[in-house]
Amino acid sequence: IPVIATCHVKKNFGDIDAIITEVTNPGRTVFDKSLFSMIEPPVEAYLDKLKDKHVDQVVLYGVEAHVCVKQTCLDLLERGYGVHLVIDAISSMNQHDRNVGIESMKMAGA
Repeated sequence: IPVIATCHVKKNFGDIDAIITEVTNPGRTVFDKSLFSMIEPPVEAYLDKLKDKHVDQVVLYGVEAHVCVKQTCLDLLERGYGVHLVIDAISSMNQHDRNVGIESMKMAGA
């Protein structure tokens, strides 16, 4: 199963911790991102190659449910992907933002 990760503005916030990348999936593809959504041109090109292999479902998790995860979810839904949220692996700085983000994504079709 292809795994894509993004790192938001690495020069400002730092890279993904090596323990995460080495332990969870050393073969994953990591992209830098500067928008809230991870669906930036390099990621979209990667996804387009997967669509040729009939990949149309995405398992989504990450941080800032009400911003980055939500915008990624909405962009994926708009492109016709089925989006499945890993609720226990989605967070925000505070519980209210997390809950609002998750509910918003569910209402959008995730």
